[in-house]
Amino acid sequence: MTAWAATLADVASEGARRKWGYIVWGVTGLAIAVPEIWAAKWPDNARFPTISGTVGYIEYWHDWVALLVIGVLVWAAFLWGALTRFPLQNRWVESD
Repeated sequence: MTAWAATLADVASEGARRKWGYIVWGVTGLAIAVPEIWAAKWPDNARFPTISGTVGYIEYWHDWVALLVIGVLVWAAFLWGALTRFPLQNRWVESD
């Protein structure tokens, strides 16, 4: 078995899946956070605007984008509240 095949077989285990999830989302967070912080902290040095600046500019020209942003924020707050009040691990209890 090659090293690549062994790695793929290891991904099937729960611990490895969780580890890969943290790696993927960590890299994704860095890919978003580094340019965002760079553009916010040193705007003269960055050749691109922040995400919030871009969304604000689009909201200025299209009112429906503001409704979409508020809708996403309300949905995220509702989901966060639901998950903290009723944790996922207690939802699926197997019955005999």
